[in-house]
Amino acid sequence: MFLDKTLEFYNNNPEVYFDRTFLLDLPEFYPWFTEKIAAGGNILDLGASSGRDSIHFIKQGFNVTAVDGSVNLAQLVTTKLGLPVQVKRFNEIDYVRSFDGVWASCSILHLGFDALTDVYLRVSRSLKVGGYFYASFKEGKDSFIDSEGRYFYLMNEDSLLELAKNTGFKTLQIKVKKSMVADQPNTFIHWLGIKTERKGKLVRDKVPSVILANEGATPVIETLRGSELKDAMLLKVLEEAEEVKASPCLEEIADCMEVLHALARELGFSSADLKKARIKKNKERGAFAEG
Repeated sequence: MFLDKTLEFYNNNPEVYFDRTFLLDLPEFYPWFTEKIAAGGNILDLGASSGRDSIHFIKQGFNVTAVDGSVNLAQLVTTKLGLPVQVKRFNEIDYVRSFDGVWASCSILHLGFDALTDVYLRVSRSLKVGGYFYASFKEGKDSFIDSEGRYFYLMNEDSLLELAKNTGFKTLQIKVKKSMVADQPNTFIHWLGIKTERKGKLVRDKVPSVILANEGATPVIETLRGSELKDAMLLKVLEEAEEVKASPCLEEIADCMEVLHALARELGFSSADLKKARIKKNKERGAFAEG
């Protein structure tokens, strides 16, 4: 609801917001980000708004994908600057290991903490391992709706560190700085992090709720899709095979079979397809019954 009202402002006032922000400069924070990304790297400008930052990165020689949730603002930027802007809401970001860096300057500050967690996980999926993520927020605690009807969720150092830790990012830099926006003083907190290797593992669907019920701990959950899910399943096959080797019992064999069936489904094969292929190969080459 809050995001809908906020988007309504940007859709109703694209010219006003473009004029208000396009000439703002971020000379201190651009180098934070760009100096860590290889020349010609791929950048996602998440919440591109006036297109200011995308244009800066393009001039620096980077390949930029600009995304914004406001249809009218995206169209205005494309018309004025010739910059293609994909219209996507933050919860529609579905790239997989596509970018060396993601830039979110004063864009995801319109989301509550739970939605921010989802976006951080989506950004993590969109980044290559070792990719960088910059985000900025209004600094403070709690949330508020401004005179233009826009919702803001405030962040401070502690909440940013917690969010990064829970979503697979290592925090590199945090800086609080006062800035003038539309002739009004604002205090912003700027955060830069790096995507780390995933330390978790693929688990059965009900395991998180079992952990919560039995241990009282809330597990950090990331739902995988596409190539990431397939890669995780392939690793899980190896993990389960090692467990069968270490403890060759019915339960471990069942675990191994469950993963194989799930992998087959992910690759587009049904249980019937798997059974048919097994029987065919059995007839052609035999089984393993004779040792």
